[in-house]
Amino acid sequence: MTFLRHTSNGHHNDGCMTSKESKNPATIQSNKPNLVGDNTSGATLNRQRYINNLETFDLTALDDVHKDDVYTQNIEKYIGTVKIPIGVVNVDVNGMYARGSYSVPMATTEAALVASYSRGCKMVSACGGVNTVVIEKPVLLSPEFYFGNISDANNFFQWFNCPEIFDMVKKAAETTNRHGKLKHTSATLHGNKVLTKFVYESENVSAEPGYRSTTAANVAIRELLQEAPVQPQKWWLNAVGFSHNSGPFTNSRSFYVTGEVICPKDDVEQILRTTVENLTILSESVMVSQYMQGVKDKHLNVTCANN
Repeated sequence: MTFLRHTSNGHHNDGCMTSKESKNPATIQSNKPNLVGDNTSGATLNRQRYINNLETFDLTALDDVHKDDVYTQNIEKYIGTVKIPIGVVNVDVNGMYARGSYSVPMATTEAALVASYSRGCKMVSACGGVNTVVIEKPVLLSPEFYFGNISDANNFFQWFNCPEIFDMVKKAAETTNRHGKLKHTSATLHGNKVLTKFVYESENVSAEPGYRSTTAANVAIRELLQEAPVQPQKWWLNAVGFSHNSGPFTNSRSFYVTGEVICPKDDVEQILRTTVENLTILSESVMVSQYMQGVKDKHLNVTCANN
């Protein structure tokens, strides 16, 4: 996002519109040609005009604003796209499906990040590549049902756990899309609340799986409540037990891949310019420090690569 810099005469530098010019909402003036195309929707145009009148940032850095129909399923209140520098690293992979040498694009504005990953990937490839296994591709939602008393909650809990109820929920959930499959459900009784988990598998869909699973769960729960022996006072589509990237132990919204790399001592010293002992001490130190700060399993590998 490029913020405007005002000059003393009330004009914007960097070739942007003047305050007087920006007051006209009928047009979007820019030093970039074809800012608005034939496919731009009225809503996008209105947002662009509103921002231009505010004079808070410059729209000329935006790309592809004429292709808003392309991003309908990806973002709300769309005004355009921006360019991000992309680097590339190369790594050898020995996986269940991926086998060979791969070039991995990395989009970032953080200096030295690609260099750090590149050195780590060079180390991995020199050791014969990383051995990987895809364990699961879960998408977790955690609906919660709130009842007036524990007796009603228990009745719902017992009913929910019947096998035929899962079949009904699964059928309803899978009518909403072609890719998401409801794998299993579970429920826990806690006081007058029933905490549930709906675990989906999104196959190889590259779009945000959370949107699809949320839609599916909403349809499934409404079907569920039509047959329920007792109605909750309130219910929430997604409450406890949810995480975007919590790993395989609590399920999540992403692929879970585990792997191993066996690095000979000599390669560590030659490529990473350190020793196995130093890396071990650093990993333990970082882990203890992060746990003291309430952070779990985060960026240990990157930290090692940067030191």
